[in-house]
Amino acid sequence: MSAPENDPTGASSRRLLVARERVADARAEAERASAAAEQAWAARAAGRRRAVKVMTSGCAVVCVAALVAALVLIVVHRGAVSDRARDADVLADTRSAVTTLLTIDPERAEEFVDGALEVTTGPQRERLENARSELVDVISGLRVPSTGQVLSAGIVGDATDDSADVLVVAEGTNPTVLGADPAQSRVALLVTMKEIDGRWKMDRTQLQ
Repeated sequence: MSAPENDPTGASSRRLLVARERVADARAEAERASAAAEQAWAARAAGRRRAVKVMTSGCAVVCVAALVAALVLIVVHRGAVSDRARDADVLADTRSAVTTLLTIDPERAEEFVDGALEVTTGPQRERLENARSELVDVISGLRVPSTGQVLSAGIVGDATDDSADVLVVAEGTNPTVLGADPAQSRVALLVTMKEIDGRWKMDRTQLQ
């Protein structure tokens, strides 16, 4: 038997059923909205993580590049400082060696030859050693001492840690030890210097 159309109990049941359906729909919609929100937040979080990772990687690359550049600058600076110090030593020892060979005292011939051997090496030293006796006799026979000085000196070309060519202009009263004509008072020499045990010595000379 069906309930009459005006049966309040049937109408109430229908309203209850509709209300329950609406609640179920609302709950499902809320669940879908919550899931979508979670997906959106997850996507945003992943994007932020990627952005942070990219930014961190970029900063790391920049830092590494800056560090490499700084190290290169330090090495170059140290190399330049080292080269300047080496060149200064080359020129100082060249001036000293040439001055030694131009400063001759007839009364100290043996001392002069010993001093000349001390500032020379290679072919230049061999030449002095081979002519030692004759050189001592010639120096002892001089009537007056000989003096000299370096007027200018400059490195020619690229010097290395053990070799350098130096163009020297010197003036002396007796430059024969340098291979110059005794009548000359001023000579120009291309001097090859070699580094021997921390000191630069005259290896060869060539008149210019």
